Amino acid sequence: MGKHCVVPLSFVGHRLVAILFACLALHAMAETGRIEAAGGNVEVIDTSGNPRNGTTGMPLSAGDTVSTAGAQSWAVLRMEDGASFTLRPNTRLRLDKYHYDEANGSNNASVLNLLKGSLRAITGLIGKETPQVYALNTPTATIGIRGTDHETVVVDESQASEHVPAGTYDSVNDGETVMHNARGEQHITTGTVGFLDHKGAFAPRLLNYRPALFQRLRAFDQHQGILNVLGRLHRANGRGGFTAHPDLKARLKREFAHPPGWQGQAEARPWAKRQEARRAQAVNRQPAKLERKEAQQRPERKRGKRREGEKRTRPEDNREKP
Repeated sequence: MGKHCVVPLSFVGHRLVAILFACLALHAMAETGRIEAAGGNVEVIDTSGNPRNGTTGMPLSAGDTVSTAGAQSWAVLRMEDGASFTLRPNTRLRLDKYHYDEANGSNNASVLNLLKGSLRAITGLIGKETPQVYALNTPTATIGIRGTDHETVVVDESQASEHVPAGTYDSVNDGETVMHNARGEQHITTGTVGFLDHKGAFAPRLLNYRPALFQRLRAFDQHQGILNVLGRLHRANGRGGFTAHPDLKARLKREFAHPPGWQGQAEARPWAKRQEARRAQAVNRQPAKLERKEAQQRPERKRGKRREGEKRTRPEDNREKP
């Protein structure tokens, strides 16, 4: 008579509880955005300190830290509310809190921490519906928004120069931001730049010039094709800035309709499907185009004339001889 393995009921119960908690943990780490596009060396570190290479389509969760290492590294993050965050070279951004609740705006949250480098932030539905919950923290300042496209740069002492002192710079391309610290605040409107020194010894202030570092960053974006990515995600305002599309909610439903864990396959994106279809049609049309081109280039022969050395044939010549 064979022996039977008896599993204690308590063991099964503990296993079920463990599975339940694991599911709850996965739910808590819900996707709040994804890497829309990237180049160079991009790294994502989760709340447990586990690093992974940042690739296009990778999902992001609250608590993740995204960094770009190298002079040619960059990343564009697309968030669930339609916002985008562009990380330039040698930048580190932590998504402290990020959540969009269409049904209940009181649950919205957007708290970011720019630890170093340069960031361009174009807000989405959170910035439009509940701008008061948006906060971008830097080592010396906190920046709030009012439906904005703005660029923030943290210059540390090792990068500072006579014309670019160390501190936090914020340039507004569309809308308005508020830079503040313990000593005061400064409203920054479209076309102006705010500054706060790295020690925070004074209140933020407006600059009467636009530092050249912003022109260099814009040239980098143009060279890397980042502006094309932003132009696909947002609507250009005609002054070098971007705003949200009027049909942003419908766009987001199409983009985020698939289940979490999507890894950026081309077939999951409607626009990528259309691109693949156009490519296939172009490939199918190429042979026909080549045939027409060859026919156009082929010299026309007049009836009754033969080329030099060409033997004239008659239909009866092709008949089989008995």
